[in-house]
Amino acid sequence: MIPGRLQMYGLTSSHALAVYGTLTCMAMHFIMFPSALTNSIAVMLLPEVAEAQSLNHTDRIGRNASVSLSFCLTIGILCTGIFIYYGMDMGLLFFKNEMAGQFIRNLAWLCPFLYIATTMGSILNGMGKTSLTFTNSLISLIVQLSFIVFGIPRFGIGAYLVGMLVSELTLCFLHLEAVKKSAALSFQPFHHLARPLCAFFLAHWITQAFTGTLYRQVSFHPMIRLLVSAGALSGVYLLLLTLTAGWDTKTGG
Repeated sequence: MIPGRLQMYGLTSSHALAVYGTLTCMAMHFIMFPSALTNSIAVMLLPEVAEAQSLNHTDRIGRNASVSLSFCLTIGILCTGIFIYYGMDMGLLFFKNEMAGQFIRNLAWLCPFLYIATTMGSILNGMGKTSLTFTNSLISLIVQLSFIVFGIPRFGIGAYLVGMLVSELTLCFLHLEAVKKSAALSFQPFHHLARPLCAFFLAHWITQAFTGTLYRQVSFHPMIRLLVSAGALSGVYLLLLTLTAGWDTKTGG
């Protein structure tokens, strides 16, 4: 449907296919790559939650859900920041395609919601609420299809990108609400959101200062620069989170 709707927007057949191919075969692979971690967690959560459900240990399910939420936000915030800051470089270095870089940057906002929806869906399945998971996914799909059918002919591929974000937000919210009603899922704004965000911005500032000095003294290949910058940012970010791990308990958060 998407290439056809892009043609209704005014693109030629070849251009529409090129845009769609760049999005799905280039940009989306970067966005989905970190989900290997969250998908693994989702697979491991399924039997754990099923066992807790059979024993009626809702508090255990709540703890697992809270830890999963914290992990997904931690990874999601890091990936969002990396794709926003380095997405254009990734598109140019890996694919020699500026459009791919733009798509990676635009899709970066999907990361936290995509990862949370995956793990929360697994928890719901482990609790035996497969019909609810299906219903939530169907609602999310209808939202995305609405943007494809009505948005793309008028606004182009941008409508599809917005539709992906809105549909993933919808699925994430529905899954979280469903888990919250069935288990003691706790959300601590400081621990789950504020601390990772502050850690990321501080890590980015530290990394920029360090790499800026390094790159002025030593010449690196652009690919090496990208790997060093992203790797240093990730390392400092995780280090800051480790050093501040006890702050939420000390402040009563």
